[in-house]
Amino acid sequence: MERVGGFLFKWRNYLFPALMVLLATVCRPARAAGPGREVLIDALGIGLILGGASLRAAVIGCVRISSAGRRRQVFADQLILVGLFRHCRNPLYLGNLLILFGLLVLGNHPGLYLTGLAAFALAYSCIIAAEEAYLSARFGAEYRDYCRRVPRWLPRVRGVRSTLTELRFNGWRVVAKESSPALVCVAAIVTILVCKVVSGPPLPCEVAALAARGCTSKEIAAQLHLSIRTVDNHLQNAYAKLGVSRRNDLSDALGTL
Repeated sequence: MERVGGFLFKWRNYLFPALMVLLATVCRPARAAGPGREVLIDALGIGLILGGASLRAAVIGCVRISSAGRRRQVFADQLILVGLFRHCRNPLYLGNLLILFGLLVLGNHPGLYLTGLAAFALAYSCIIAAEEAYLSARFGAEYRDYCRRVPRWLPRVRGVRSTLTELRFNGWRVVAKESSPALVCVAAIVTILVCKVVSGPPLPCEVAALAARGCTSKEIAAQLHLSIRTVDNHLQNAYAKLGVSRRNDLSDALGTL
């Protein structure tokens, strides 16, 4: 695991974007069934992204750190025990995962949720294993004591406000270090939203699900911004795929899938 983590650390700036592109190609971003649900999903995704970006900004703005290692290898010349590192051993990686999960939520595809989250969580676990092995060997008892006091992932919330207020925030450092990642993130958001817009109207099964709940064609058309004729065409396609001939049978047919 440590060897894999070292490899991923070295090439993460290339492998992670490539993995995102691969996931988005295999699991195409899709719109939710209904504008209300679509707005909720987009808001949740963007909220996670902003939360992750804010966490990274708070870490970088309060403490001068280098996350690039040396010659793309894991390296540290000192332990960082101040700022948000007093509450979480990997706050930058936690911010990254929040951003990545937000992008997966925006994509709104079960394959993205399952495969993407598992892949990135495993990748960061390997990287952290490599870093922890290096830090333990370099700093010994001091680092092991730090690991006993501070959680690896979930931050210890108590005292976060005082931690942030006692350190001077350097906004220019955040701009210098985060401007390029921010542009990449914005480009990813725009790409996902464009893919969802051009993905076409909801599939017949999504229209059928609403009809099975008792919605009329007019109500479905209003929810999904379709014409009534388009809704009826989708229903006919759904009838053919499900082997039914009327709305009353949709609920039982969908329940068996």
